[in-house]
Amino acid sequence: MQQDQIQAPPTALARRPENPSPVSRAPGPGEFVAPAKPAPPATAAPRARSPRRFILPLVLVAGLGYGAHLAYYWFVEGRFLISTDDAYVGADMAIIAAKVSGHVTEVAVAQNEAVHAGDLLVRIDDGDYKLMVDAAKAKVDTQDATIARIGRQVEAQKAVIAQAEAQIGSAHAQRESAEADQQRAALNANPENLRAAANLRSEFRNLTMAQLEEQAEQMPMGPADEVAERIIDAAESAGANQVQLAINRGALPHDLYMAQIERFAREVLPRLQAHEVKRVPAAEEVMA
Repeated sequence: MQQDQIQAPPTALARRPENPSPVSRAPGPGEFVAPAKPAPPATAAPRARSPRRFILPLVLVAGLGYGAHLAYYWFVEGRFLISTDDAYVGADMAIIAAKVSGHVTEVAVAQNEAVHAGDLLVRIDDGDYKLMVDAAKAKVDTQDATIARIGRQVEAQKAVIAQAEAQIGSAHAQRESAEADQQRAALNANPENLRAAANLRSEFRNLTMAQLEEQAEQMPMGPADEVAERIIDAAESAGANQVQLAINRGALPHDLYMAQIERFAREVLPRLQAHEVKRVPAAEEVMA
């Protein structure tokens, strides 16, 4: 077994001397000397940091910030501003003013903002104007109430006027009746008229029925229009504006007599008063 073993040649092993000597010697035959381990570099003492190395970054940051600020200012406002010592500016300007005065409560646009017709620019406080409108409405309501009251007074006065006009008409009728009574009294006071009336009564009493029927055709008897026409025809034939009428020819009852007089005054007399006789046939015949 030991013969079959292969013996390796002796290998030279480098051994580090246990007590190295600072004196170096040359390696002998069959020795291998390991390279010497480099000595570590000497560590330098730490130096204090200088603040000057922060100055350049701060300057760069400040420069960039200031440049960004100038760029933003130029983009927003600077490019619209022009500065010169000798220049003329041509622009279209429009003066905008409100029709009413008041305190501005809101500005709806910003500077250099484009606006169009109808856009809201500013809002004015309308509190005072609302109070004025309310006061005007209250005044209008008061005037309407006054007008309505005056209208009611006018209606009431119309009734009073109508009543007064009726009283005036009644007064005119009373005056005309009084004038007629005066004229009748004057005629009755005349002896000649008294004798004529007596003769007429005597003649009427002595009339026969045939004579009465004959005279009835000439007497104003019948409806009011027919009586008025007959009296007007008799006045035109006589050429007289005054006609004496004997309404009570005979013995009429008092009530019937008063009814005939009232009817005559109401339906016949106004037509007789409105008629005017302008010619006298008898005088025309004499002149002819």
